Amino acid sequence: MSAPPIGLRALIGAILEPYADGDRIVVQGADFEIEDNATANIALLFYELATNAAKYGALSGTEGRVTVKLVEAGANARLVWEETGGPPPAPGQTAGFGSQLEKGILRALQGTIEREWRPQGLVAAIAIPARALGS
Repeated sequence: MSAPPIGLRALIGAILEPYADGDRIVVQGADFEIEDNATANIALLFYELATNAAKYGALSGTEGRVTVKLVEAGANARLVWEETGGPPPAPGQTAGFGSQLEKGILRALQGTIEREWRPQGLVAAIAIPARALGS
């Protein structure tokens, strides 16, 4: 028997809760129900983003913030991770285990990710078909 669906906003909020000191973390926008087969993949994906932000990005200092915007875009869920207030991204970052994990997760969810390294921080736009989430 499968677990009842969980809301994407609640899942992301729970993953980012350890970093939520004041208003450093904001999750806003549309909500999507996620079935248990997609929950682990989404959780791992956002855990990886949060870990990297804590090591190298906006969450590595006291002034950084992360905003996650959830948007319904046709048949896709568009999830935008935006870091501000952290150190500038370091050039020449290498792909490691986390990148391989991310590729596998996105392949399983039939999704894509586009990264933009801005001076104020990373913006990662993730598109996942809503049907892959269970919505």
